[in-house]
Amino acid sequence: MKEMISAPFDEDFLDGEIVCGMDALRYRMRSNIYRANMNHMDDIRLSRMERLIVGDPEDVVKVNEEIVAFCRKRQAVIEKAWSEPGRRHPATEVCNYQTELIPLAVLALRVAEQLTPEAHQAIRDVLRAFRPEVADVSPAMYMHAPGYNACNAHNYLDMLALSAEVTGDPNVKDATYWGLRRELENFNITGDAQEFNLLEGHWCSSMGYDPMKAYISDPLQARMARMIAERIWINRFLTWSAVVERNTGPGSRMAPGAWIGCSGDRAQFACGMEKPIWVNNNFIWGDWQKITPAGRWPLDDVEGMVPDLPAYLQDIAWRRQYPNELQCSVQLVPWMDKYPELAGISNARPEPVLAKYVNHQTKQYAIGSITHAWDASTCMVYMSAWWNDSGRQHDAPLGSPRHFCTLYPHYVFNGASFLDRTEIYFDNRPDEPAKDEWSKQPGPYTREFAEYGRAGSLQHKNTVIFMYSGRKGDHSGKNLVADKARRVSAGMFLFRWRPGTDGMYINRKPVRSLPVQLQDGDWWFIHDGKTYAAVRPLEATHLRGPCRNTLEQRSRHVVLYQDNYVGQTIEGITDEQWVKARSGFIVEIGDAEEYGSFEDFQNTVLKAETEESVDGFVRHIKYIRPGLSMELKWHCYEEKYLLRRINGEDDPWVRYLYSPEFVVGNSGELRTHDTVLTTVSDETLWLLSCTPSRTYVAYQPHPHRQLPLVMDSPIGRIECERFPFGKLVARGTSDNRLILEIDASYRPFWSSSRWRAEVWQQMGTLPSDILIRTNAENVTAKINGQTMPVTSERRQGREVWILDPYSRIPRVRDRFLE
Repeated sequence: MKEMISAPFDEDFLDGEIVCGMDALRYRMRSNIYRANMNHMDDIRLSRMERLIVGDPEDVVKVNEEIVAFCRKRQAVIEKAWSEPGRRHPATEVCNYQTELIPLAVLALRVAEQLTPEAHQAIRDVLRAFRPEVADVSPAMYMHAPGYNACNAHNYLDMLALSAEVTGDPNVKDATYWGLRRELENFNITGDAQEFNLLEGHWCSSMGYDPMKAYISDPLQARMARMIAERIWINRFLTWSAVVERNTGPGSRMAPGAWIGCSGDRAQFACGMEKPIWVNNNFIWGDWQKITPAGRWPLDDVEGMVPDLPAYLQDIAWRRQYPNELQCSVQLVPWMDKYPELAGISNARPEPVLAKYVNHQTKQYAIGSITHAWDASTCMVYMSAWWNDSGRQHDAPLGSPRHFCTLYPHYVFNGASFLDRTEIYFDNRPDEPAKDEWSKQPGPYTREFAEYGRAGSLQHKNTVIFMYSGRKGDHSGKNLVADKARRVSAGMFLFRWRPGTDGMYINRKPVRSLPVQLQDGDWWFIHDGKTYAAVRPLEATHLRGPCRNTLEQRSRHVVLYQDNYVGQTIEGITDEQWVKARSGFIVEIGDAEEYGSFEDFQNTVLKAETEESVDGFVRHIKYIRPGLSMELKWHCYEEKYLLRRINGEDDPWVRYLYSPEFVVGNSGELRTHDTVLTTVSDETLWLLSCTPSRTYVAYQPHPHRQLPLVMDSPIGRIECERFPFGKLVARGTSDNRLILEIDASYRPFWSSSRWRAEVWQQMGTLPSDILIRTNAENVTAKINGQTMPVTSERRQGREVWILDPYSRIPRVRDRFLE
């Protein structure tokens, strides 16, 4: 750690690195130090955490004095705020707990020996004064937005959990329990977190689970934190493409500077990887960009750790079977009314909706889409496809923007593209163009490349019907300045680092130069090595002006724009006309393994027929090509699906999550590609198959419950009449052994009389024995880190291995690795 802080910066530091694990953590921390000190590298200023780790005796004294003074000052301000009536969030209004208090709590736990008794007491006092457990007040109120910010909205959980550990306050501990319980319950009613595909902006909130796992002393709460964190990583590994080495779509918080490039979130993701991946927090997009000093997010310093992920999870990230398709639900809870408000139609806030997303991957590409918007962000990406650029420079690192291509839609104003300057004026600041948070300019929009449309979609494997409903502003009520709006369009953006039209066709005709106009019914084809793509514009509404379908060059992009409006003013175009304005695309992706040649792909796609009709707000599209028929009806204002059919059958609305390796459900039977988990309960269970490492995991995610489980896997059958909250990991070895590792809430038994324990097992109070039927020559087991005896006997002519969790009494330890 000291070396990480004090080592000099190499000349090629700004070129990025290819790292994982501790090397990724080292890069991330050193990148923060560099950006915070780049204007005074001869006088590097370290954080309190870093100064305590360096351990200079005189400076340690100074840090302790600073902490005491800071805490006393903050405590007085916080106590005064609580005494003032009328404040909605008293403590939060005068103190940023994320940047000011959580770091102090971590210091008190992580480098406790470096703090004086006075500093420890001052930290306890200010944390108690903040009262983080108060209901309906930030941060405790965020437990009613489960799934946000990587299941830790605004770090409310680490504030609660770590404050409870430092102060010992039972009320804060109680709030921590219910916060963790809420996040876990959310994963039992949905397939993914509400901010799905988090690898930008808020992924780093998942980092808070690492200190929670390390320092929560309550066994049940620690187990809940471990299970939530493991599920977060499973979900992200499922949308990770080992082929492109990117986290693929769709996505709810997708600033392109991070989603297509890199930020601290990708570096944090690299910390959990077993294989090194490209990271560069200082990536240069163009001549306009300069590396500038940046403040440090204080939680990076204190909470930065290498996640203690089970090794078997890496199978999901790197060794999945192909083709591979994830179908997943996302429970979205709208927080705003429908917009814009239209006469004669209710704009009441929609009911919670179970959105569906699909992520389909092969050995060449990945493509994903979602049915509904996450309405709390304009950085939405409804759909995207990813593959490696066959014409890239030979030295372009895998996973870097120079190496891959991505195809994604956006509904944009004035022909915007995220790497170009585009002046867009809204009525809240009519004389000032909107500026990006990161570039500080009216484009490039590396942070807020807004998605202004609302969309409906239907995906079958590698084919997507995608339709837009137009808008003249964003979800917060900001509208375009009428006489400064020049163009409003749906766009299909092909990001490709190299310029030019190589491999592009309109139908069968090569594209030689840009711009080029497409006629009705034309297809835009892309031939990129073994990957093939095709995009066909749907019918579009021309509200005003010379609207066209045009393929145009933009910085690092070729964009197919489909105009709804072109002109000098949008004055007189009604809100209802904007909502009814049609646009959209059919997207087809394929590869050589599926189609053979690019010519065969072209032949198949060009035989497709599309029928479109409209009835008020309802769009109806039929798409038919050899081997596939799709039909979609969508209400473009209510954003409701009236019909979704694939090959004549209703498209199933996945209630939880299904992929070949991981399944969530409550049907009583869960099936991965090679394992079955059954129960007589209707409670939600999770099942994971990590076949390359011969590891199979059954998750029982319900605290205070004991459920019957039977898991049939390639390495054996495991039965348990009453399995407590936790997980059961079964692993087969190369020398024909079966290893059980259990992390579960076994109730302790405080008597050495074995027959008494057996009585209470038989009566159903205590968890039952576990029976293992396997061809393995030997079975070993651990429960919560403690080695347990496994015996064998013959039943009905077959050998059965028996794990009695109460074979070692007077008690079973519940604390994992206690």
